[in-house]
Amino acid sequence: MDNKDDMINLEDIQVSPRGEDPGEEEAKIADVEAPAPKCNTIEVSLLLNNASKENNRLSLLLNATQLNFSLLLNNASKENNRLSLLLNATQLKSSLLLNNASKENNRLSLLLNATQLKSSLLLNNSVKENNRLSLLLNATQLNFSLLLNNASKENNRLSLLLNATQLKSSLLLNNASKENNRLSLLLNATQLNFSLLLNNSVKENNRLSLLLNATQLNFILLLNNASKENNRLSLFLKSTLQEKKDLQLKNKELDTFLNKTLKSFNVVSEENSLLNLHWNKSLNTIEILTADSQQLRQVLNYEKQTTTQLETENRLQKSILFSNRLSFLWKLCDKDTLKCSRCLPGWAEHASRCYILPKGQEKWEKARRNCIDDGGDLAVVLNADDQAFLTNMTFQFVHQHPEERFLSAWIGLEDMVKEGVHLWVDGNKVTWRVIYWKKDEPNNAMASWDRDRAGQDCVAIVPPKVIGEKHWLNSWDDIVCGGKRHYLCEATALSLS
Repeated sequence: MDNKDDMINLEDIQVSPRGEDPGEEEAKIADVEAPAPKCNTIEVSLLLNNASKENNRLSLLLNATQLNFSLLLNNASKENNRLSLLLNATQLKSSLLLNNASKENNRLSLLLNATQLKSSLLLNNSVKENNRLSLLLNATQLNFSLLLNNASKENNRLSLLLNATQLKSSLLLNNASKENNRLSLLLNATQLNFSLLLNNSVKENNRLSLLLNATQLNFILLLNNASKENNRLSLFLKSTLQEKKDLQLKNKELDTFLNKTLKSFNVVSEENSLLNLHWNKSLNTIEILTADSQQLRQVLNYEKQTTTQLETENRLQKSILFSNRLSFLWKLCDKDTLKCSRCLPGWAEHASRCYILPKGQEKWEKARRNCIDDGGDLAVVLNADDQAFLTNMTFQFVHQHPEERFLSAWIGLEDMVKEGVHLWVDGNKVTWRVIYWKKDEPNNAMASWDRDRAGQDCVAIVPPKVIGEKHWLNSWDDIVCGGKRHYLCEATALSLS
């Protein structure tokens, strides 16, 4: 409400042509009331007339002041009513919010019993705050009523003293303005407290919601754990049932085995009976065999005489076998078992011939004499099979005797008679079909230690690094005959036909 529309402007009342202020008017009234000096009748009448006008002006001024004060009181009453309505609306909103909070709290209390106590405490705090606000409002109304009473008394007192009334009226306006400001501040504080209360209620509601969510999450986790435990127990039950089935099957198998054992026992009992029968029959048979034994003894005596004659003949045959003429046979045969092999022990048979690669190194001539002393000669290559067999022998010897320093092995091939014309030890020449020289061989190179400058006239097989690789059979190398090498001996296999 705008106070300017209801206020009467004192400047619009033209009661004094000179526009003097109230202080001057009071001085004039004092002058009028004071004993005047003697003057003529005209001056007295003018003074009385002026005093009457001044009195009328003061009366109008007093009436205007009373009217403005009454308007001020009405405005203050209206402002008080507005504030009361505002407080009532605030109380109504607070009660509605409290009712809503109570309903929300009840709903949450149904969802979570654990939060009921805290929600009740929150409601109690809200009710206490509402009661405190009501007491504060009542105190405010009481203070305002006292203010109105004081204003009424002040009005009565101002009606007696105008100047004091104007001063106190201005003070009252200031006090009313201050009180209005205080009430506004109080209202703002009340609204702020209510906002804080509402925020606390929202925070508590959020906290309760979070607690409810946490409780629901814990419940879900509990359900998951229970489900997992149930699944584990189900699996355990299944495994237990499976074991029970397995045990039942094993029990059935044991029953079957027991039945079979009983049947076997019955069969054994029957066989025992049969054995008893056979025992009796055997006794009869023993009696018969005793008679036969006597006859066999007679036959044994006859056989002993025959054996004696055979031993005599056997001695005669052994004397013939162990004669010096047949001594070579015992290198190939066992004297106890009289079993013979086609090659000497340690020799390897190939294509009706026997071969050996002895340990130790010799010159070519010495190696050949050793082979001849063993009943053979240095090895001769007749075809590709012979070359493969002899080359493989050198390869195997290297891997089976890593302690030996093996460079190559002599064979029965040389060109000592004529350089470039290679002959085998059996007198045959090398044919174009059976030639297995290494690359760039033969080269007849002169060794630095060969003082006779005889050249490389004897042939040896150099073992390959890998069996089966390309050109692995090309293993011949011409070497100085005076150098020492391993050697390959060859002999004819024994014919047992």
